[in-house]
Amino acid sequence: MSTRRRLQGFLSLVAFLTALALGPATSAQVMDGVWFKLTISAKGVGIEPDGSVVKAKQKFVSYMFVSNFRPEAGEGGSPSAGYSFQIFHEAAPGVWLGDVSGNMLVLGPNEEFLDTLQTTFYGPDAVGGGGGKEGAAHTGFDGVFNGEFKIKTDARGQFKSASFKSLGGVAPEGAVDGDTSFAGGFTVKGKSVAQESLPFDL
Repeated sequence: MSTRRRLQGFLSLVAFLTALALGPATSAQVMDGVWFKLTISAKGVGIEPDGSVVKAKQKFVSYMFVSNFRPEAGEGGSPSAGYSFQIFHEAAPGVWLGDVSGNMLVLGPNEEFLDTLQTTFYGPDAVGGGGGKEGAAHTGFDGVFNGEFKIKTDARGQFKSASFKSLGGVAPEGAVDGDTSFAGGFTVKGKSVAQESLPFDL
């Protein structure tokens, strides 16, 4: 056997053993048409209308719908993997609005790491929440964060379930109780849920 053939055989064996060690990767963009229940928690400071600074925090639940897309490749690059998302928040008791949407890019061999994303998280309106002030604006904040999905699939690579947690969330601007501005840090945690469990009709 020639040296070249022995080398080719050795490299093939290495590739095979590496594949066995790593195991099957998650199929690309398997979260197509998946709902997540999100719990958003934020802590920071509030600036009152008179300029006084107070400690402030927010916590509320939102729902996110995820579907896949593959954006165009940049110059000299290959197409990135991504998901479209739409976030639903409770604007008033029993009234849910899906007025935040966009695209997110995911990275890594299993496409589970969320690249830096900037979006808005709305809390409940003053009516039935947000401190109970009539006519107050939305609570919530603009947020910048990274995140990580944990995706489970079956033996065929089909989606089973997923969880999500944010990494390094910063909220540079927001509102508490409508008339108090807010800035601080935040976390987002979530898990996939069945569409039938949503608290609103589509």
